[in-house]
Amino acid sequence: MTDQAQKLRELAAAFKAQPRIITVTSGKGGVGKSNLVINLAITISQMGKRALVIDADLGLANVDILLGLRNKFNLQHVIEGQMKLKDIVVYGPAGIKVIPGSSGIPRIANMSSRKRQEFIASFKELEGEADIILIDTSAGMTKNVVTFALLADEIILITTPEPSAITDAYAMVKVIHTEKPDAKVGLVVNMARTDAQALDVANKISQVARQFLNFHILVLGTLPVDPHVPRAVMQRRPWAELYPRSPATRAVKEITARILNGEARAPVHGNGFIQRISAYFKSGGEE
Repeated sequence: MTDQAQKLRELAAAFKAQPRIITVTSGKGGVGKSNLVINLAITISQMGKRALVIDADLGLANVDILLGLRNKFNLQHVIEGQMKLKDIVVYGPAGIKVIPGSSGIPRIANMSSRKRQEFIASFKELEGEADIILIDTSAGMTKNVVTFALLADEIILITTPEPSAITDAYAMVKVIHTEKPDAKVGLVVNMARTDAQALDVANKISQVARQFLNFHILVLGTLPVDPHVPRAVMQRRPWAELYPRSPATRAVKEITARILNGEARAPVHGNGFIQRISAYFKSGGEE
């Protein structure tokens, strides 16, 4: 009986240590992806969850710049074997943790299959570090982006009403569906001039995905055009912290609430992030 109780305690501890992994991506650059990640992390922390951001844009990282952080080390040092992930964590506003990415290093952005696998394996170090880990990917459909999307519990896809952004967002949906038909994808429409415009964009993408792919996309919400956003960017501060009553902050809080309210977790013996990393390598990872 004592042994059984101990095993139950160990199981409960392991369950609590499993972070919820959310990959935030986009088909096109310039749609506000990194800003969404940062402000989601701020509001997640304000709502009582431990948030950690991984800037996995391995070519043009900018999360640390947007937050005004001073960091000596970044993912380049991890990928090159000089540091471990835990060693490069820095603290941002509202108590969020940040793993800074690297910028302007072509060999990091275009790392080999072996290096990518080693990098993914190092994510095991993050067990117990956060309740929710947000992965900010680069834009587009590179192998790095697709890999981070497939390993996540869920994916947030961000787009704008711009036609090319909508087209590229749907292209990303097709790639995700092909690689992982049971993926959980949430959509955020940014920079909409009106609620009607945002709803129209969201409906177009979700209806086409349902009609041609039989794939369901959850509409998480919209971020309006808000002058507070560029002001916050210029000050290198998150708008959710700097302007707590702004329209953009109200919107990101609503999105965060939807994310947290849908916090269904698989059993620890099921398809958790650490288990998916193991499965990734058992299957060969990639060609």
